[in-house]
Amino acid sequence: MALDAEEARLIRETLDDFKVGMRLRGEINLRVARRVTLILRLGMVSVALFSLVMLFMLSAFSGQVKEMRGALMTMNNQFSSISQDMARIRNILVVMEGRVAEIDTLASHTSAIAGSMLSVDRSMGLITDDVAALRQEVDGITAQVQQMQGEFRGLEPTVHGIGRDVHRMGGPMRLFNDLNPFR
Repeated sequence: MALDAEEARLIRETLDDFKVGMRLRGEINLRVARRVTLILRLGMVSVALFSLVMLFMLSAFSGQVKEMRGALMTMNNQFSSISQDMARIRNILVVMEGRVAEIDTLASHTSAIAGSMLSVDRSMGLITDDVAALRQEVDGITAQVQQMQGEFRGLEPTVHGIGRDVHRMGGPMRLFNDLNPFR
């Protein structure tokens, strides 16, 4: 089969286009390979940095493990203590519920006491009135006693005078007593 010049030219153009396409494909593959290589290198560097950070964190945390364990033990003890306290609080609340149930009885007793206190208050008012009346009577008696005291003071010189008179009148009898032979 013989090719004419036109067909040969077409084949050459096709081959040239194919070569250009292959060259472009090679260049694109090379660019993609370079980018993939760069991405892989960056990925490896990132993994290495991440590994270093993780190692650093692991070493930092391994130094803190004893402290963290101590803190966890303390927290466990505290939670146990809180649990015990909660049990005590529950028991106290049960007791308080029983006592709260008694509040109605206490309220009725308080109402009765309030009524009694009103009665006592009225009685105290009456007692206060009676004491005021007694005070007036005592004041009256005190005035009469003071008046009597004044009268007794007025009588005192008279009684002294009578005493002198009796002593003077008894003088002759005392004389007879001195003369009495039976003594």
